[in-house]
Amino acid sequence: MKLGNIIGLNPELRQYAEGDLIKGIDLLGLEFEYEGVRDARLPNTYPLDLFSTHDDDSLKNYGKEFVFTEPLFGADVENAVRALCGVARERNWLASRRAGIHVHVDVRDLTREQVIGFILLYSLVEPALYRWVGEQRDKSIYCTPLYEADGATELVAGLLRQCQGGSGDSIMRCASNIPRYGGMNPNALSKFGSIEFRQLKSTSDSERVLLWVRLLLKLKHAVRDRFPLSNHAIIEIAERAGPDEFLRIIFDDLYEHVVYPQWANAYKTLALPVAETLIAEGLQELTWASWEVPAGVSARLAMFDAKHGRRELRYDLNLRPAQPPAQRPLRDLLPVEIEENDY
Repeated sequence: MKLGNIIGLNPELRQYAEGDLIKGIDLLGLEFEYEGVRDARLPNTYPLDLFSTHDDDSLKNYGKEFVFTEPLFGADVENAVRALCGVARERNWLASRRAGIHVHVDVRDLTREQVIGFILLYSLVEPALYRWVGEQRDKSIYCTPLYEADGATELVAGLLRQCQGGSGDSIMRCASNIPRYGGMNPNALSKFGSIEFRQLKSTSDSERVLLWVRLLLKLKHAVRDRFPLSNHAIIEIAERAGPDEFLRIIFDDLYEHVVYPQWANAYKTLALPVAETLIAEGLQELTWASWEVPAGVSARLAMFDAKHGRRELRYDLNLRPAQPPAQRPLRDLLPVEIEENDY
């Protein structure tokens, strides 16, 4: 036995490395809620020592919440999730309709523009994410989608307005005024520098939890790593791609998990109106102003190019093989690269 185990100070066993599934070093905070937790004690050994245990007034029947003690990434996330889900199965903890799994995605490493893009991207794929989660979570009062929540879109638009040009204090104050029971909870920005996603119903299926985390990270990676460094490009990709291709561009190898037959209609009737409201109420720049699908050359894009003297250079996302003949090549859907500060 190690000395640390003997004296009650466990040796450092964290991996601090990418996982097999959770790539990169994006920090995450996870909260697991269960009911029927008559024995909430966890071994004080890795990786279960990465959790703290709390009472939760929203739960009943011996409800408990298990929370990462600090933000984790990669292999440590995978190990912690699998270990706790294993305990939940062994002890028959209950995943009731009140219990959820909440994922905090760190956004402190994003620019103002990328945070705006992250929230806009989420709004555009929100119905697809709720469809994947299932179990009528879009009707739950604990994780209301933007397309169902009266007044929430306007509050989030106010946050985008502050992200675009407000001070740090105004961003924090605006975030703190947003109710925290939305499926996407920007209120967490004021406390942890994260955006919380509350949609997933509690489960002891660790692989389902890890897939959900990967889907959420796809949104962050799209605006941080894969799209051109201007959110004007996000607008152009959405305009040119159409619902199905846009979903594929964002989720890449996980696309098949989120696409479904009614997606195009949900995009048009649920997602797009929310995004239009966020833009109209929250953003002032012309580059955010139009969602019309361009026929041929986009006049707005041409004016933008002329104003800023943008060089003609395609941005290659390297997403997938050539399209079947009936579909447009992905290259034709992507915007020309623009400079980061081209607002």
